[in-house]
Amino acid sequence: MSVLRWLLAGICLMGSLAVALAQACTNTIRADLPGAVISSNLFGIFFEEINFAGDGGLYAEMVRNRSFYNSASADYWTLVTQGTASGVMGVVTNYPLNTNVHHSLQLTKQSGLGTVGAGNSGYWGMPLQSNATYDLSFYAAGANGYTGPLDARLDLL
Repeated sequence: MSVLRWLLAGICLMGSLAVALAQACTNTIRADLPGAVISSNLFGIFFEEINFAGDGGLYAEMVRNRSFYNSASADYWTLVTQGTASGVMGVVTNYPLNTNVHHSLQLTKQSGLGTVGAGNSGYWGMPLQSNATYDLSFYAAGANGYTGPLDARLDLL
């Protein structure tokens, strides 16, 4: 119904503009007649990704650039180190997850004591809530027989 109101308002505005610019005119609205038939299958077909309305919005993703699509660099990811550890981070294609996901994030600890990791602040932050439960899933592989621990945590940065 609100679409009909906007349509009527637009028609009235155009009619008023035409009157102001030229001679008088008459607009006849036949609200008693049926409108155009619109398929119930038309949803999302005209979806436009404006200001991250889809990814990070309707698709409630919290991690930005989670699969490194169309990226040769780790956009929106930062190297996080603890202790005296130093390392490097980069996107590689030599460990594809499958035929659709070709990029992976590779972390390499170079020296020192402590840990090396990666952080992501999401889309203008992550709206985390106290005492909430969050599900995390990811794939990881260790190089050169690495068998140490792998930790995942939420930190305030």
